[in-house]
Amino acid sequence: MGVGMSRRLNKDAKAKGSADRDKVRNLVELLSLRARVSGDKLAVGFIDAEEHLAESIDFSGLDLRARAIGAWIAGRGTRGQRVMLALPTGVGYLEAFFGCLYAGAVAVPVFPPHPKHFKAARLNSIVADSGATLVFTTSSRLPAVAEWLATTGASATAHCLDEVDTALADAWVAPDVQEDDIAFLQYTSGSTNVPKGVMVGHANLLHNMRLMRQRWSLDSDSTIVSWLPLFHDLGIVGNNLLGVYLGASQYLMVAQDFVKRPGAWLRAISTWGAHIAMAPNFAFRLCADRVSEDERRALDLSRWKLAVNCGEPVVASMAADFVAAFKECGFRSEA
Repeated sequence: MGVGMSRRLNKDAKAKGSADRDKVRNLVELLSLRARVSGDKLAVGFIDAEEHLAESIDFSGLDLRARAIGAWIAGRGTRGQRVMLALPTGVGYLEAFFGCLYAGAVAVPVFPPHPKHFKAARLNSIVADSGATLVFTTSSRLPAVAEWLATTGASATAHCLDEVDTALADAWVAPDVQEDDIAFLQYTSGSTNVPKGVMVGHANLLHNMRLMRQRWSLDSDSTIVSWLPLFHDLGIVGNNLLGVYLGASQYLMVAQDFVKRPGAWLRAISTWGAHIAMAPNFAFRLCADRVSEDERRALDLSRWKLAVNCGEPVVASMAADFVAAFKECGFRSEA
């Protein structure tokens, strides 16, 4: 096949995928579409503390795991049940999130409890308010989560996500998800009162992501790099779900790794050619203040077209300082 023919076929496939995306009614249909149209494309990659690509999954693999987890959840409760995600940042988080949706269940993202320093007060409130029946966690956190649940009086049971057999995907039955069904419960921080859950629906999310795509001129080539926590709405919606909506690859980092080494975020943006990366105001300030001259010389930020500053008040002087600090790295003020 000639190069011209190959490019035309890729362009036609991308155009068809874009047209079909605008017809989906819920996030289950969205990921199913991605698996058909962009199956072998990297969907999610996880960058570890050594800045290596430690995990990755393509869209077909993400759909496969979602079907397996969806079948597992559906076999253990009724449609609409709440499932708490007590998981660290990584590929598994997205597998579990979509697994909930594929079961017709409601995801409840929470801050991943540390196995040695378990802070239960906020989780006590959330598990009681949400009525969660299942809690997904990792093998290292399972003993602490199970012990905590035993003290709450809640009927929820803890399970290790990694133990869900992918072979269960063959038993999956697509749920009848309506546009106005709840996709997940987003809980407030609880810093001033008890955490309150916001009901976020499939139609809400699709509408929001459609506006982001149009306003920011994004497409399937708009690679995302993010350290934002997945239990936070800016992380799960503005990065993770947006990536699936676009059919774009996304690379995730742990927030603590960014705080310890702000340059790691910029190196990931440089290495993977990120088109979009977003963060609160403090993160841009941290980069401008703490990324050394030696680190800057190794960066190529020329492909970073959309640097979104949100989640905190935007300080004009900070934006000016960031542009000045990374202009020589190819970063453009227009971004």
